[in-house]
Amino acid sequence: MALHRCWPDRGDSAFVVSAYADFLLLFWCLRRYERAEPGSSLREWLKLAVWLLTSALTLLFSYKVAAVAAVVWVMGLATTCGGFLAFFCFQKTT
Repeated sequence: MALHRCWPDRGDSAFVVSAYADFLLLFWCLRRYERAEPGSSLREWLKLAVWLLTSALTLLFSYKVAAVAAVVWVMGLATTCGGFLAFFCFQKTT
């Protein structure tokens, strides 16, 4: 329905298609991540993929509303950087 509503505009159509594709890939990667063996290399690659996909969604939606407020860009970048730090720099030791 979203694609039908924005069909004549190529930019909006590309936004809708890329957002839905990103969500589908994100949910697929999350499902695989949850089922992967703890400590496996697959799990680490999936963690990277999840971070990249969530960062892409954050920046994609920030770009869409950037005309409204530049603060959204700062918040999106802060979230992306914070996610990187949480996922990759601060490892939980058990």
